[in-house]
Amino acid sequence: MTWALGDNQARAFVGNIKAEKIAQGDQVIWTRVAAKNPSGVAVSNTETTLSWTDDAGIELGFIIDRALDSAFTVDLNTSSVAANEQIFSDNGLTHNTTYYYRVKGDYPSGQVSDFSSTVTITTLNLVAPPSPASATGTSNSSISLSWVDN
Repeated sequence: MTWALGDNQARAFVGNIKAEKIAQGDQVIWTRVAAKNPSGVAVSNTETTLSWTDDAGIELGFIIDRALDSAFTVDLNTSSVAANEQIFSDNGLTHNTTYYYRVKGDYPSGQVSDFSSTVTITTLNLVAPPSPASATGTSNSSISLSWVDN
């Protein structure tokens, strides 16, 4: 274990994973979070973008979990990105659906960091407009509109 001391924190490297000392009440714990400050946005009705701060050190890449519940037990899908990537675009999603994401660092020798905090993103509720619309004059003061509901 290698130590590095800062103002009010201590950092250590356990293998290749950066660990950070955090005080919780009377207890001190070590966390190994590689992806800090995750956030996300719905780009469209079928796409989200997740981003984070790379605090991993020498990772092989990042592993991203997506699920339909915050316990990550419903429709769990796992993806990955290369080392130093800090953005993940998720495509082919269902409109107006809430997705839960978390990120962890992937290290040599099969080591992984702890998961980041969970990010919740709901895709946009955009539906296709009706088409084709047509208007027919039925009298001097009225028209008839028709369309196909998509």
